[in-house]
Amino acid sequence: MRGYVIFEMIFISSTSQKSVQFFHVTSVEQIERFLKVFGVFQITGNILIQAMKAVKTHQLQFWDSLIWCIAHENQIPIIFTEDFSEDEIIEGVRIVNPFSSQFSLNDWRRELSSKSDIP
Repeated sequence: MRGYVIFEMIFISSTSQKSVQFFHVTSVEQIERFLKVFGVFQITGNILIQAMKAVKTHQLQFWDSLIWCIAHENQIPIIFTEDFSEDEIIEGVRIVNPFSSQFSLNDWRRELSSKSDIP
């Protein structure tokens, strides 16, 4: 299984925050490098509708709901993000905050490497 990233969020964050602002060209070049390594999922009409429904059923913000729905529909078992509630599971998709004080990169490396479908 390969990693997946929300590229537009990287671009927006890297070009709009005054404290760590990159040049527009640098951000585009970085995203081009990411695209060579990471996969991209399309937002289909079904995913959009399911994400809208998940706003109510799972009490998520729309963009968080969209991320969760893309993962759910494409059998991605884990989302690493700081934007959801701490370490919850929504319909089989585990949400992990990598900035949490309980997060251990070494523990995750061991857990992920023990699964046969994750390199």
